[in-house]
Amino acid sequence: MASFSRLALLGITGVNENTLALAKINIDFSLLKVTPSKEFNDVGKSLSEFRRQEAEDRNIHRTSRKLGEVFEPTLLITLELLRAYGIRILAISKCAVLVLDKNLRLFKKNSGVDAISI
Repeated sequence: MASFSRLALLGITGVNENTLALAKINIDFSLLKVTPSKEFNDVGKSLSEFRRQEAEDRNIHRTSRKLGEVFEPTLLITLELLRAYGIRILAISKCAVLVLDKNLRLFKKNSGVDAISI
């Protein structure tokens, strides 16, 4: 009899885990690709395929896209400063491509400009 009453009590006991919310939206901003300004377009040409993929798809780039989306409304962007920075980066990347040794067979995919910090 004792085990029968125990089973009856377990059958009646229940747990309610409902949550009340109007809307639950979880947006991952790292899925949105942002096109660079025209000053930075030629920088991509100086990157090797491995470096380009690494700069676009690694965690550090996804994190920077998220931070950019969060802080963009609060930052005062100076277009002239962005343009000057893009021109300087382009000049540096062109010089780096000219200096590269063509005999880097083993390290060819890792050679070139590292655009993660750009």
